[in-house]
Amino acid sequence: MLKKLVVLAAGLISLACTSKTEKELIAAFENPPQEAKPIMIWQWMDGWVTKEGITADLEAYAAAGVAGVQNFQVGGLEQTGFTHEKNPVGSEQWKELMRWAMEECARLGLTFGTHNCPGWSSSAYPNVTPEYSMLELVWTSAQLHSGQNELMLEKPLQRLDFYRDICVLAMPAGVETIMSDEIVDISSYMSADGVLNWDAAGKDWEIIRFGYTSLNKTDWATSPVSGVGLECDKMSREAVLHFWKGYPSMILDIAGELAGKTLVNFEIDSYEQKSQSWTPKMEEEFASHRGYNLRPWLAVLAGKQIESEEKSGQFMKDWQATIEDLFAENYYGYMAELVEQTPGMRLLIQPYGEPLDSEKVVAQDEDFILCGEFWTKPANWGGRSIYHVSDLAHKYGRREVYAEGFTCWPLNAWENDPFALKVVADKVFCVGINRLMMHAAASNPWPWAKPGMTFGKWGTQFTPGDTWWEAGGAKALFNYFAKCQALLQRGDFVAHQIEGQVHWIHRRDADIDIYFVSNQDTEQPVQLDLPWADGMWLNPGGSEFIVMRGQERLPISLNDSVVSSVDPLAEQKMLEGPWTVDFQEGRGAPEQVKLDSLCDWTAHLEAGVRFFSGTASYKISAEVAIPTDGSRICLDLGDVKNMAEVIVNGKNCGLLWQRPFIADITEAVKEGNNDIEVRVTNLWANRMIGDELEPDDIDWDKPARYSYAPGNPYIGSTIREVPEWLEKNLPRPSQGRHSIVSYKFFSKDAPLKSSGLLGPVRICINE
Repeated sequence: MLKKLVVLAAGLISLACTSKTEKELIAAFENPPQEAKPIMIWQWMDGWVTKEGITADLEAYAAAGVAGVQNFQVGGLEQTGFTHEKNPVGSEQWKELMRWAMEECARLGLTFGTHNCPGWSSSAYPNVTPEYSMLELVWTSAQLHSGQNELMLEKPLQRLDFYRDICVLAMPAGVETIMSDEIVDISSYMSADGVLNWDAAGKDWEIIRFGYTSLNKTDWATSPVSGVGLECDKMSREAVLHFWKGYPSMILDIAGELAGKTLVNFEIDSYEQKSQSWTPKMEEEFASHRGYNLRPWLAVLAGKQIESEEKSGQFMKDWQATIEDLFAENYYGYMAELVEQTPGMRLLIQPYGEPLDSEKVVAQDEDFILCGEFWTKPANWGGRSIYHVSDLAHKYGRREVYAEGFTCWPLNAWENDPFALKVVADKVFCVGINRLMMHAAASNPWPWAKPGMTFGKWGTQFTPGDTWWEAGGAKALFNYFAKCQALLQRGDFVAHQIEGQVHWIHRRDADIDIYFVSNQDTEQPVQLDLPWADGMWLNPGGSEFIVMRGQERLPISLNDSVVSSVDPLAEQKMLEGPWTVDFQEGRGAPEQVKLDSLCDWTAHLEAGVRFFSGTASYKISAEVAIPTDGSRICLDLGDVKNMAEVIVNGKNCGLLWQRPFIADITEAVKEGNNDIEVRVTNLWANRMIGDELEPDDIDWDKPARYSYAPGNPYIGSTIREVPEWLEKNLPRPSQGRHSIVSYKFFSKDAPLKSSGLLGPVRICINE
C-alpha cells in the first residue's frame, strides 16, 4: 500500500479557519514572506567584481528564493591568493559597484546587509590611527634605593611609534604583600623624558612606570589590502565614533535613499581579535562601574599582591568585569546607537568570543539581530554558539535567531547536496534558529565561468554555477527553508529536545502549538513516540510540522505530496534497461550512451562519463496497465546520486532531492506504452578531478596544508593570478578542462564520488 504523510485526516481537521492567527500561520507557510526566506552571505573577493557578475548573482539568488545578501569585502593571501587587487575598497569604481549592487537588490526586492568593515572581525579601517586603536597596558620597573633622589625610568614597550604615560607608582621594595596606603603616586615627579626626581626618604622603593600603546591589531588576514587598518578601541565611544566616520559612514553615503530600505543592517561577525587592556578613560570608567580608585591597584596587573591574595583576586575579577562592561556598552551598545540613527537599520551581531560576556552584550539593545554559527564539516565546530545564542534569545524574548550556516572546511569541498544541507538545517531549527544566512557565495565576475569564483578554501559552495543549483535544487531547498522559518518565527519558544536521532522544538502562537520534529538519521526511518505525534513515521533525514489548536491538527505539512515508502507487497514492474542517457553539453561527456543496466558513472569505461558532473537524462519506455480500482502509481528510483527530476509522457512529476526517491506518477501515466525520463544531477567533484588529467591554464600557488585536520593534509591551491583568457572571456587554452574555479581542491588521484541513477528502478501499483 502506498503510504503518505498526510494531514487532511477525516474527523481531525476542520476546514473552516475561524482563528486569525490560524489564517496568518497557514498563509505564511503556503507563501512564505520575505523575512522568512534565507539570506546569502555574499563575498567580494579582493575586489574582483563586475556589474555583469553582480546582476547575474542577484538575479539567480532572487529566482531561487533568497531574501537578500549579507556582503563581505574579503581579501588577503590567506583568502584569495590574488597578487593584485581589483576595485580597491573606497575607490570611486568600488563605490560605483557597491551602489550598483544595492540598486539591483532594490530592483529585485532583495535586502542588502554588510559587515561593518572590510574582512571580518571586527571593526578596522585605514582611518583608525594608533590613538584610536585597541590599546595595551604596558609598564617598566626600577629600584630606587635609600639616599637616591634621581632615577631614569625606561619607557615601556611602544608600537607604531605611539605611547602615552598613565602614572608612576612607588611601593616598598622587597615586600611580599603591599598595603594600598603604602603605594605612592609620584607621577608629577617624572619629567617628559622619563627622569624621576623624588626623595627616597631613607627607604628602598620599587618604581613602576605605567603607560599604554597600540596593540597593532588589524584586519590584514581577511581584508583586501586597500581596506586594511587598525582595529578601533572597543572600550571607547570616541574611538568607535572615529571608526564609524570611516567605512560605515561611507557605506551609508553610497546607499543614500536606500539606507534603511534596501540597506538594512551592519554586522559585527564573531569576535576574534581577543581582548585589550586599556582605554584612555579607563580610570574614570573603572571608578564609575566598580566604585573605587583603580590607580593603586594597577600594581596587581604588574604582578604585585595588594592587601591580600583574596583582595587582589577580587580586583582581578573587577578588572575583567569592567573590560566586559566596556566592550558591551561602548562597542556593541554604541555601535547599535549609531546604526539605529538611520531608521530601518539594525545591527547584526555574533555576541561571543574573548573577552565578551555575551549576556551583557545582548542586554545592550533590544533591536540587536542575534546570530550564531554552525558548520557542516567538521560537525562539532560552531555548535556551542548555536545553543548559546538561542538560549540568550529565548531568555530575552527575541523572536528572531539568525545563524551563519553550513560553513565547511576544505576537506569536504563540493560534497554537500541539498539533502545533506537540509538535515543539518533541521538540527539547528530544533535548537531555535529561525533565519539562515548561508555560507557562502562569492560574487562571480565571470558569469560564463562554471562554477566560477568561490570563497577561497571555505565552503559550503553556494553558487548559481553549481550542478544542483542549475537543476532546481537550490530553489527547492531554499523554499523548504522558507516554509520552516515562516512557522519557526511565529509565537514564542516553549521547549526543545534532543531524544538520539529524534530532535524537536515547540513554539506557541496564541492558542496554536507548533511542533517541528526531525529524524537526524539519514539511513533509517524512525517511528515517533511523542504525545503529539505518537506512531508517526519519519523518512531517513525526514522532518515534519505538527500544528495543533487544542486537539485539532491544522492543514500544514511539509510532506503532503511526498511519497514516503512503497508497500513491499505491492504489484511491481522492474525497469532494468536498456536505458538511453543524454549528457549535458560542455562537461566532457559523450552526447549519448546506451546502458544495458544501471551503473555508477564512476565505473563506466568512457572517461567522459566517469568524470562527468552535471545533469544527465535517462530515458526508457515502459508498458503500464492502469488499475481500475483507483490505486496510485509511483516510480521508485532506488538510490540516486544526488538528485532526480521525473518526467512521464512529457509531464513533470517532481524534483526528488531527498530520500526516498519516489515519485507519484498517477496523473502522468497512461494505458500502454509510457515514455519515462529521469534527469539525474550529481556534484562537481568528479569533473574537477578529471580536469586535473589535462594541461593547466591557470597559475596556482603552491599546495597548502590544513593544520586543523589530523595529519596536516594538503587541501589544494589558491589562484595566484587571474589569466587574461578568463578575465576577458577568451577561448580557453586547455580545451580538455571543463570546470573553472578560483581554488583547486582536487588532484588527479582524488577518489571519485558515486554518481548517477543507481536504482533499482521500479513502477509500483498500490491500493
